[in-house]
Amino acid sequence: MLLRDGVITTAAKDEDSVYRMYYDYQEPVLRMAPHRVLAVNRGEREGFLKVTLSVPSERILDRIRRRLVRGNGEAVLYCECSFSIF
Repeated sequence: MLLRDGVITTAAKDEDSVYRMYYDYQEPVLRMAPHRVLAVNRGEREGFLKVTLSVPSERILDRIRRRLVRGNGEAVLYCECSFSIF
């Protein structure tokens, strides 16, 4: 689900660098070419880019609920409480 629905977003930390094409850049994880992944990773490591991964958290939590949370016990209440903070 992270690969299929996740989106990589980058932002500039400095004014100008060789990574300027990745300033204010966004692309789905699944479509990102390997050479772009390497460039974005290098730009982040060198301090020129800030990289974030956005995921559909509600869909992920729903999937966890359906697969892992069963019954009506006390553990279910704890799981539901922890899901609500996301």
